[in-house]
Amino acid sequence: MNKELEQDEIEFGGEITPAIFLRLQYLHLGWRRFAAFLVIPIALCVTLTGKPDIALTVITIITGIIVALIMLWWQRVSFLRTYKKSPYLQEGLQGAIAQDGFRVKSRTGQSDLHWTDFIKVKYADDIVLLYRGPNLMNFLARELFPDETTWEKAIALIKDHTAPKGV
Repeated sequence: MNKELEQDEIEFGGEITPAIFLRLQYLHLGWRRFAAFLVIPIALCVTLTGKPDIALTVITIITGIIVALIMLWWQRVSFLRTYKKSPYLQEGLQGAIAQDGFRVKSRTGQSDLHWTDFIKVKYADDIVLLYRGPNLMNFLARELFPDETTWEKAIALIKDHTAPKGV
C-alpha cells in the first residue's frame, strides 16, 4: 500500500476465535449448507410417500427433520474440529484497510491486496467475506475492530471500493 495513505488506514487485529470461524463458514456456505442437508429428507419423503398415506408422510417428514438437524450438528462439529486442528487459525492477525486496498498480516505471511483483486463480497451484520476466487477469501469480523464506529467506517470503505460481481 502507498505510504502516503497510511494515516487514512483503518486498522484491525485480534484472534480468530471459534465463533468467528463458524460465522465465516456459515456465511460462505449460505443456502448451500441447508440445501445439502435437505436432500436426504426430501428423497425419503418422495420415496416413502408414493402412496397417499398420511401417517407414513408425517413419520417420514419428522424423520427427515431429525436427520437434517443431526447433519447440521455434525457440520458444526466438523467445522470446530477443523479450527482446532489448524494452529494458524488460532493465532492472531492484524491488518488495515485503506483507499487503495486491504492488508493483512499473520505469523504465516502477509497479503497486500488492491480492491480490484476481490471478485465478490458477502456481508452479514458482524462479518464480511472478501473473495479472491470461488473458495479463496479474506474476512473481517466486528471483533477485530476497536469499536462500532471503526467497524462501520471499514464497511463503508469496502462498499465504496468493491462492486457487486458474481463468482
